[in-house]
Amino acid sequence: MFAWGGTLHKKLGQRAGRPGIIATLEKKIVVSVDCGDFHSAALTNKGELYTWGGGGAHFNKGQLGHGSLNDIENPELVKFFEGDEVQTISCGGFHTIALTNTGAFGWGSGTYGELGIGEFIDISKPRAIQIKLKGADAVEFADPADTRIVKVKCGGHHSLFLSGSSFIPNVSHWVIVFMWIWKSWTTWSQNSI
Repeated sequence: MFAWGGTLHKKLGQRAGRPGIIATLEKKIVVSVDCGDFHSAALTNKGELYTWGGGGAHFNKGQLGHGSLNDIENPELVKFFEGDEVQTISCGGFHTIALTNTGAFGWGSGTYGELGIGEFIDISKPRAIQIKLKGADAVEFADPADTRIVKVKCGGHHSLFLSGSSFIPNVSHWVIVFMWIWKSWTTWSQNSI
């Protein structure tokens, strides 16, 4: 894995001003990477999540998921997920979301509700994200298979989940996108063929 660019707040995992190998991950098989404003994340083929960077005193909101606000120069394993396989990750400006075998988790800045945890707080350890499926204001699904979250994407101060059953060619199915920002959930539905 290679990184380059500004080294402010240790987000690169190496110090070269040109593409350089991140030595900590050299013997890992990295299958996915993402980066926020001041942090980076790498996912291995074994479902291990490594994060590094931070943002210093003003911008470190816990987006690394290590339980502290310390900047970290070299990638470190997010130990919260030991025993659970991380499937996909996304980094926002100052937050991170991961999908695992057991659910969705968010951490870092929650100032605008971007974590989806129902509170407007910053947290430095992953916390489960719940989507209300029953009761008042619940999201309704025509097919229970559609409740499975298949993708996540984080923006600067918002996040998206894509849910839906596995794609079967020439079969119509619903895809639901969940978006949260500020104080409300929004859903967008698209019937696709």
